[in-house]
Amino acid sequence: MLRSVIGSLSYYAEKTMYMIAAEVNIISQHLAKPTQGTLKATHRVLGYLAQPGVWDMVFWVNRTRKNVWTTYVDSDWAGEKDYSHTKSRTGVIILLNGLPIFWRSNKQPDTSLSSAQAEVYALAEAARDVSLRFWIAEELMLQVTWPAAILVDNSSGIIFQQSMNPTSKLKGAFNLRLNWVKELQDKRRIRAVKVDTKYNVADILTKPLDAVTRNRLMQIVENTREL
Repeated sequence: MLRSVIGSLSYYAEKTMYMIAAEVNIISQHLAKPTQGTLKATHRVLGYLAQPGVWDMVFWVNRTRKNVWTTYVDSDWAGEKDYSHTKSRTGVIILLNGLPIFWRSNKQPDTSLSSAQAEVYALAEAARDVSLRFWIAEELMLQVTWPAAILVDNSSGIIFQQSMNPTSKLKGAFNLRLNWVKELQDKRRIRAVKVDTKYNVADILTKPLDAVTRNRLMQIVENTREL
């Protein structure tokens, strides 16, 4: 029964409800040996979705003459070590004219030794995600502007993407000859832009948040659609 419920939640988390993607992904990792905590967390997600204004949420966007792409990325360094693993979590969300068209919340493949390393991994994932959407948009004859801007709240990711001298935390962490590093540092494709942590919408996709923080970040998405 629990697997069936989580399967349904995973569908909504992937297709329409970006705000529960992190919680559902974390719960899914415990289905092999579910506990009372797993069941309690599932009930909390269901309770959230049952609230007025959530289950009947409508996605809309104003008519516009110019497409505006906004991409946020964030990572939670070893944020689940107390109950699961030491790997960090990546959160990416792409908005087209303020409407969420893609998002992800998933574990990083390797354990990062610092928050800076986790941020660079997350930025690389976001670079691939937004590049793919830009290529699809170009095939559909939609307006895109290269390089793609990615909003991050960590200076280490910006320094690394701009091929500046790595900080001490990043020395020896990456092989600079790897293809994904070269792609990330290609200034014709990607431009990392600093954003204050409290305005980084991708924070929703890296960890469970309290109601106040969640609503504030969702309001940022709403305000973007109204521009």
